[in-house]
Amino acid sequence: MWYSANLIYKGINEDGLTDLCEERIVLFHALCEKDVYAKAKSFGLDSEHSYEVESGGTLQWKFDTIERVYEIDDSEIHDGSEIFSRFLTKEDVDILKKHIKKHIE
Repeated sequence: MWYSANLIYKGINEDGLTDLCEERIVLFHALCEKDVYAKAKSFGLDSEHSYEVESGGTLQWKFDTIERVYEIDDSEIHDGSEIFSRFLTKEDVDILKKHIKKHIE
């Protein structure tokens, strides 16, 4: 079966502060959900990295958690395959829109 996993990473600066996080939705093939969690954790840890930022200093991306695992209903992945969905309240959508608007201005 195919699954998607939502992985959360924390961006940590040289002062140890974390005010930026990243959510990655990653595709995994596994026999069961338990196997997905193991694969996702390994992937998350293996993809930690750091780099120098323009303003000076280093930013580290550390794996934090697996927020959720989502089973994909399609047996084969193809154009239009749904890899993730969730129900949101109007308040959730307003928060997401506010966050998106803040980052594109």
